[in-house]
Amino acid sequence: MEKSKIRAFFESILSDIAASILTTALFNVLPQNVREVATQLFSSSILVTSIFIFIFTFLLFNYIKTNILYYVVYVDKQIIEREYEFYYYTMFYVTRELIQCQIHYRYKSFSAIDTDTFIFKWTGNDYTIEILSEGYSLNKIEKTDDYERYLVIFPRKIQKNQSVELKFNLKLYDKNQTAVPIMQYNVNHPLKKLKMELRFSGSIELEHVCRQCFIGNSNYATQSEDCDASESEYLLCEEKPLFLHKYCLNWKYRI
Repeated sequence: MEKSKIRAFFESILSDIAASILTTALFNVLPQNVREVATQLFSSSILVTSIFIFIFTFLLFNYIKTNILYYVVYVDKQIIEREYEFYYYTMFYVTRELIQCQIHYRYKSFSAIDTDTFIFKWTGNDYTIEILSEGYSLNKIEKTDDYERYLVIFPRKIQKNQSVELKFNLKLYDKNQTAVPIMQYNVNHPLKKLKMELRFSGSIELEHVCRQCFIGNSNYATQSEDCDASESEYLLCEEKPLFLHKYCLNWKYRI
């Protein structure tokens, strides 16, 4: 299997189910006297105890995987280059054709750096971008896929374990209304606080709004909450959001 497929399986609910089935199977091949002690402990039959073990293993494995194992593995492989103190992301739909966006974050770098890369995806018609952090500048990188990339040039070299704070302003244009109605952030590095704010002007009517959290890039939602579509402001705030998870606000316009 390709690495991407292995990772996708590991991040999916299937890995939790597989671990639970294996643990339950091991319990059922234990000596009779050991199983009887377990059934007495839970005051239930072998079947009920097996079901309890399956559920407990499912929840425990998912917790260990999302809160401990991912972090340890990624740090060991030196894939984690930074730790974010905060990431604030706001979108204001002035109209369906004009969206004002601001992204503001601060992180501690685990190595000495003097540049960074700012990456985003916009499925509308056009955009403009400016960096508000004093002394920093942007150079556009040639586009090779669906993502926009900019090289962020620092005014000075940042030493290991020093902090970098960046703020960007974007104006997004969607003349043909082709942009996907979603606001999302992927937690690819440890993050202490995530704040996503979505606002609409009074001229825009919505049919449905939902807050969601997905494991990696999978379609398995660990959290899903419908919001009041009559409101004009929506907030998604998470202290220590789950590592390698995707947080989303998505909506549907009223026709």
